[in-house]
Amino acid sequence: MAWWKQLVISLAVVIAALLVRMIWVPSAMPFLERAGVLQQIDRLGLSGPLSRIGVTIESEQRGAGGPPGGG
Repeated sequence: MAWWKQLVISLAVVIAALLVRMIWVPSAMPFLERAGVLQQIDRLGLSGPLSRIGVTIESEQRGAGGPPGGG
């Protein structure tokens, strides 16, 4: 297989894995925001198509989740 075919397939697998993580693990949103994934989604204008399949990217959801701090 040519290197460019492997690259395209690898990118498709990574994108699919991120999409699955966003759908089934809502608490992953803060991690994805820190990694810059959500900013890229907003920049590319993919928020609309993602909302049609059930993935919501909202500012309230980005900060929510996770255990309370304190020790």
